[in-house]
Amino acid sequence: MQVRVERIHDLTDKVRSFTLQAENGGALPPFPAGAHIAVDVMLPGGLCAKRKYSILSDPAQSTHYEIAVLREPDGSGGSQYMHTRVRAGDILEVSEPVNHFPLATTAAHNLLLAGGIGITPVLSMLHVLNRMGASLELHYAARTPADHIYRETIETLAGHNACFYHSQGAGKQPLDINTVCANLNPGTHIYACGPPGFYTVLSDMVDADAISADNLHFESFGVKQQNGKDAIAVLSETGGTVLVRDDQPILKALTQCGIGVSYDCMRGECGMCAVGYRDGEVAHRDTCLSDDERRHRVCLCVSQIKSDTIVLAI
Repeated sequence: MQVRVERIHDLTDKVRSFTLQAENGGALPPFPAGAHIAVDVMLPGGLCAKRKYSILSDPAQSTHYEIAVLREPDGSGGSQYMHTRVRAGDILEVSEPVNHFPLATTAAHNLLLAGGIGITPVLSMLHVLNRMGASLELHYAARTPADHIYRETIETLAGHNACFYHSQGAGKQPLDINTVCANLNPGTHIYACGPPGFYTVLSDMVDADAISADNLHFESFGVKQQNGKDAIAVLSETGGTVLVRDDQPILKALTQCGIGVSYDCMRGECGMCAVGYRDGEVAHRDTCLSDDERRHRVCLCVSQIKSDTIVLAI
């Protein structure tokens, strides 16, 4: 659908917010807390792509969506496009809202953990939980105090239940997730959005039975690919083979060869691209499959091949 950029605001020297309204001025499709939209952007070289941004505004407001974009100079170019090319009054092509990070509104207590730009989906949750009068606490980590975007809004909605941390500068106090998550009430649901280190700590706590996997909800910034080795993916159902380069997730190699695979989040969180595999070894980088599922299924969008060959159920 098409939306008009109603307002642009610099939150920091690296983060810019965009207020989007329906092109015809009417109501936008409703969205649940934690949802995102995919925005069409133009990458260097004229390549069109989609970039997903969480809707941080109050789901009760149907007149607009608000998103915030962190400028990443070393990224693929999507954030650079949003910061340097998009202006107020422009028309953008966006998807309808999609949610892979839903809020469980019946939790006895809600523990919200955010790192950097990861505060964006958490903000929409905070609006809903505040309106419900739900039990909550928010722990928000950033590099410096100046990087705590929307701090006034957070303090208004969460009051003394909001704690702020920073890892650089005077009086630094990093967020210790182990301490925050120690001795939680069994009815507590944890919502975390942040860098991969967040997931590593929380996953270790699940493995140690310190927190419940059923009560952990996570959205990441994506997975940084690591160089491995070139490998061959054998497609058992179609009979073809595909070369997967050492720095590629499997999905990228398949789509470059015109092989259709269902996918959505591209962060290893929704599980839509998961397929069966055998006769191979995988470097699993998803956050949605269980250890048992990983023995025979792989999330193509983020995982890489460790063996010389792998047989996929495609």
